[in-house]
Amino acid sequence: CFGTRCPGKAKVVSGEFRSAPRLLGSSWPGMCSLALFPPPPPPGDITLYEYNNALVSGHSNEKLPHPIQAQVEDLPTLTIPKETLKAHSRLEHNTKPAFIHHREMLWKRCINAWRDVGVAGVLEELANAEEEEELNQGLGELSWVDSAKQLAVRWLKAGSHCTLALCRWVSSLHGSFFPHLSLPSEDMIAEFSQAVDWAGCSIRAFAWHPHTSKFAVALLDDSIRVYNAKSATVPILKHRLQRNVASLMWKPLCASILAVACHTCVLLWHLDPTSLSTRPSSGCAQVLSHPGHCPVTSLAWAPSGGLLLSASPADTAMLVWDVSTENCVQLQWFGGGGVTYLAWSPDGSKVLAATPSAVFRFVEKKVRSLIDLL
Repeated sequence: CFGTRCPGKAKVVSGEFRSAPRLLGSSWPGMCSLALFPPPPPPGDITLYEYNNALVSGHSNEKLPHPIQAQVEDLPTLTIPKETLKAHSRLEHNTKPAFIHHREMLWKRCINAWRDVGVAGVLEELANAEEEEELNQGLGELSWVDSAKQLAVRWLKAGSHCTLALCRWVSSLHGSFFPHLSLPSEDMIAEFSQAVDWAGCSIRAFAWHPHTSKFAVALLDDSIRVYNAKSATVPILKHRLQRNVASLMWKPLCASILAVACHTCVLLWHLDPTSLSTRPSSGCAQVLSHPGHCPVTSLAWAPSGGLLLSASPADTAMLVWDVSTENCVQLQWFGGGGVTYLAWSPDGSKVLAATPSAVFRFVEKKVRSLIDLL
């Protein structure tokens, strides 16, 4: 399902791999059109490996040439039966089903809705308020204010209904331009993940370390395993926020930091290369989160390793993280309906950002100003 480059060696690819065009740092200088890219493999063939900047295709059971085979013989062999993995069920967004229903006063319900959902929740509560019940609960038998109370509740209900209808119309209009925004989070991740069958395959994400013969694998059960050609220890990474992993990325110029794109945040695992522990604690994970920036589906480290970019198909802003301080700056743009893929140029001066639509952009001046700011 994946293809990636083993550090200092040929790029071994198995199966299909879906990725954004290699426009940044491309091996073909002066390339400015997708028509100049090499053609895809013929029907029935798959891409096997990359050698001398050229993709070599063939049948899946075809033997690799001896120089390529010699490079991969010392790598660990993965055998991960899908039957042993169990995907997590969809996350519950609240805990209401776990409690007995208790009818509260309208103002209390509005406060709770504001805290849990925001303005939309308050409007829903007001629109669904029952006039007679609110009168009895809120003011008892004070008949001289009954008419005023009833009129106020009616006006609140009517105003809330109109506001909700307007919001839903605007939302549907926006969704007609960007249909992916109406998808559930898991379906959105499956649509824009680099894995062809993210929802059904055993391996959801894969990342070679850029400097050593080490790689990380994210599995169907949201656990991550780290394999090293020079060690028999296989650390298994688990965290309560590590759900719906869509991307993995090792930090350049560093042996032990792995960035993980999760459903609600970005996790940074700090792994000791000399440790013999197979279950690092959750304290080894650094959490980077920002309101509205989810699900995270793409990560990109700057070549120097100082900055980390994260992107979400549901957020039009890319986040530039200074990992050392856990601060982020929004790189906002309009159009495209979100960001699905990120890539830095080799010199760290430009960023390629792909969107769910037919638009992809290069960002240069803003990146330089952000680097100076952070």
